[in-house]
Amino acid sequence: MNQGPILHVDMDCFFVACELLSRPSLVGKPVAVGGRPEERGVISTASYEARKAGVHSALSSKIALQRCPNLILLNHNFTQYEAMSDIIHQIFSQHTERVSSVGLDEAYLDFSDISFEQAMSVAQNIKRQIFEQTRLVASAGLAPNPYLAKIASDWKKPNGFFVLQPHEVEAFVEQLPVRTLPGVGEVTEARLLGLGAKSTGDLRRLGLSFLTQHFGQYGEVLWELSHGRDSRDVFTQG
Repeated sequence: MNQGPILHVDMDCFFVACELLSRPSLVGKPVAVGGRPEERGVISTASYEARKAGVHSALSSKIALQRCPNLILLNHNFTQYEAMSDIIHQIFSQHTERVSSVGLDEAYLDFSDISFEQAMSVAQNIKRQIFEQTRLVASAGLAPNPYLAKIASDWKKPNGFFVLQPHEVEAFVEQLPVRTLPGVGEVTEARLLGLGAKSTGDLRRLGLSFLTQHFGQYGEVLWELSHGRDSRDVFTQG
């Protein structure tokens, strides 16, 4: 079910990026924002330099420091993050009333009332406005539905902009790893790999009846996603 164009905007390393605005000397260094290791804290956001050392969100801060001994671990400053998020969402509201926020640092925007070409121009304008007003960088993906838009926003990070036109969906989806599909976590991924499904193309070859046999109703969802279809309306979720 094509709903697009749908734009997904995802701020790059949002918490860390906010912190670096007032700490320019830390730019280019392994930086993370998270809880203290002595309090069993976890990492919320890591810079790309820290990610190269194996530090990522949801990782224990203690393990993060073991993997990256020179990691600069900063405490959260949610007042600053929320202020920046408010500015970003005000920019979104200037372009469409249909916005579905996902936390402070990402959102879906519905541009189904205009063409892909027009939406591309608006998306680039949004990225520019965000940077001009906050000095923060956003990645964006434009696609026919929310699931593909989210994948597109991650495709050319950081500071990326990737457009997936409706006629490009079939070939694009064929190559996607199953882990990129909504609802596929470690456990489901392991089950799919055990069944010989590494990509969405593999899911198609397994067939609908096979997927429903092994995954029940979610097998139907996997089948739809493997063809690039997403029937969810993220704009009505509470």
